[in-house]
Amino acid sequence: MADRLMTTRALATVAIMAIGGAVQAKNLVVSNWDGYMAPDAIESYTAATGNGAELVLHATNEEIMGKLIASKGKGYDVVFVSSPFAEVLNNLGLAETLDHAKLPNIANLYSGGRRRACHTSLGGHDALDPEHYLNVWVSARNDGACGEGTFPDDPQAPAEEQGIFIRPDCFGTTGTAAAPFNLG
Repeated sequence: MADRLMTTRALATVAIMAIGGAVQAKNLVVSNWDGYMAPDAIESYTAATGNGAELVLHATNEEIMGKLIASKGKGYDVVFVSSPFAEVLNNLGLAETLDHAKLPNIANLYSGGRRRACHTSLGGHDALDPEHYLNVWVSARNDGACGEGTFPDDPQAPAEEQGIFIRPDCFGTTGTAAAPFNLG
């Protein structure tokens, strides 16, 4: 099995990519921001696979990008970065597309960008009653769109997944908001 460097858009980012490398018996090394993963994610991975894992925290996209570029992607298996940085990694040849057919739980991550964002059990936030509230999720997408919305009672979206979905870099005026979408 090849070492893999996976990058996602923040809050899940949202594009997941992998880097190929030599087969090595070692712990899976995951780099992410503090608080962006379930507290038991590493322990659960180890229990489910029998493989060791290590979480390495990075404070900024720039910090991890500097480390990845300097090492040519070596030393990390899974890395979470914001979408513009994932694109840079891809353009530098440090990422390769994952084979979704080999990932049986991919629907939990990608469902038009909705499923993971809409369920606390998958790392997102459960919806409020869509009969009384407009739910808005700021979360990664895997299709390049800035966002999408569902109509009430949309047969393609269960009630708990109805609302508006906006990428972090397309929403707000600070943080991950990026031009030209950073005007509020």
